[in-house]
Amino acid sequence: MLSYHQDGRPRGRWWVFVWKILEIVFLIALLVVMFTRGPIIDRLESQYPTAAVLAGWVIGMLSYHQDSRYHIVGSAILSQIFAFVCLTALVVLGFTHRSWANFVVALPVIWMHVEFTKRWWKRPGAWW
Repeated sequence: MLSYHQDGRPRGRWWVFVWKILEIVFLIALLVVMFTRGPIIDRLESQYPTAAVLAGWVIGMLSYHQDSRYHIVGSAILSQIFAFVCLTALVVLGFTHRSWANFVVALPVIWMHVEFTKRWWKRPGAWW
């Protein structure tokens, strides 16, 4: 778990208080934007489906990176399933929307998926 004393320099209570206030303000602002500007996920999926699928893949792979660092097998499998579903959705979007750019994007992303999966499980915590 991360703490405020990671870098060895003690921070005063003032900085902890300021960061907590900023976190709360950011969360409230994010919620206000999400609910007043319409359903943001629906807009993202309808206007930019490839970006939404790639964002899902990135979230799945970051979750897998964290799971592989601590060798949590069950969560790593779920993260991989989610990332694989996003990759499959990327290819399916290419067929259904007749967007050949999705296939150009899908090939390197699939290669990165395989390489990251192998490397992160062998060397936990390494990014490459």
